Amino acid sequence: LDAKILGYVNYLGPVSKDQIFTLLARSGTTIEIAKNVAERLAITGIITDTGNHYLPVNKEVSDLASTSVETEIIKLLSEG
Repeated sequence: LDAKILGYVNYLGPVSKDQIFTLLARSGTTIEIAKNVAERLAITGIITDTGNHYLPVNKEVSDLASTSVETEIIKLLSEG
C-alpha cells in the first residue's frame, strides 16, 4: 500500500490531497487507511506534505512506484 500511494502521488503530480484520496477510494483503498499511510510516508521522509499536496522526495523510488500503478491510474481516469 505504501508503494501504491507513493505511485499515485508521483504519477498524478502536484494535485490536491483530496483528489489523490478520492482516486484511491475509487481503486478500493479506504480514505482513512490512505491518509494513515500517506502520513507515515511523510513522517519517514518519503514524501513531503505541503499542507495541501504531497510531493515525492526520491525521484528514482517514486518513478518505480508510479510504474507499478500506471495502468490502474489510467483506467480510473478514463472511467471519469
